[in-house]
Amino acid sequence: MIKPVYFMHIPKTAGTSINSYISQLFGNDESRIVLQVENKEWQEPGFFDTYDFVSGHPRYHHLSAEYDFSRFFKFTVLREPYHRLASFLVWFRTMADPDYPHFEDHSEVQLAISYRLKALDYASADDWKKFFDNLDPTSLDIFDNYQTRFFIQYPGFFKKVDESNFEEALETMNGFDLVGLSEELDSTLKLLARQLGAKAPADIPRENVAKDYAGLDISRPEIRELFEPFVRYDLKLYEIAEKRFAKETIVAAS
Repeated sequence: MIKPVYFMHIPKTAGTSINSYISQLFGNDESRIVLQVENKEWQEPGFFDTYDFVSGHPRYHHLSAEYDFSRFFKFTVLREPYHRLASFLVWFRTMADPDYPHFEDHSEVQLAISYRLKALDYASADDWKKFFDNLDPTSLDIFDNYQTRFFIQYPGFFKKVDESNFEEALETMNGFDLVGLSEELDSTLKLLARQLGAKAPADIPRENVAKDYAGLDISRPEIRELFEPFVRYDLKLYEIAEKRFAKETIVAAS
C-alpha cells in the first residue's frame, strides 16, 4: 500500500513530468487531484480525506491551514534558482498571447508585465535593468525569491523576502519527507519510489521543457548581478536542499 502523496508543485521545476509519474502510481482517477490556485473548493472541511495524490501550485501554508497533512508523504522539487527564474520569465511573456490557454483568467497586472516582457530584448542587460528597476511592487510575489515563498506564510504582495522569512522557509522545508532537484529528475523520482515502496520509473520523459531562454544568458556576470536580489534566498535554500538530497541518495544506494 503506497502512502498518499502531497506534491507541492513550484512552477518551472519539472512538475509536469513528476505529476505524470506519480499519477501512474494511483490508477483511480477519483483518488487524484491537481489543485488550482483560483479554485478554493479545497477549503471545504474534509476535502482531502478521499484523495491519495494531491498536487498543485497552492502554497503549503495555504493548504495546511485548512488540513492536517500528516497522513501524506510530503514532497516537492526545487530548481537551480537562476535557471528557474530565466525559464519563468520566458514562460511569463507568453501570457499576453490571446491564444494562450486561460488568457482571460490573468489579472491586468499580470498581462501588463507580460506585455513588458514581450517588448524586451532578452539578451540585453540594459533592458533587464530597466525592467527590474521599474517593476510594479505588486509583482514581488511573482519574481522575488519565488521558491522560498512556497514555504512561508504569505508575506504580502509588496514585501521582499528577508532573513526571517528564509528561516521560516528552512524550517518548513525540513518538515517535507523529500525535497528533490529538477536537475536530478531521474534520481529524484527513483528516490521517491524507494521511499514510497513503489516501482521505480523505467523511463522519465521530460515534459513542458523550455528549449532556450530567448537569448537570455544567465552565465553573464552582469545578468547574474541584476538577478541576484531576486534569487538570493532561493540560492541559500537550494544549496541546503542539494546537500540533503546528496546525503539521501548516498544512503539509498548503500
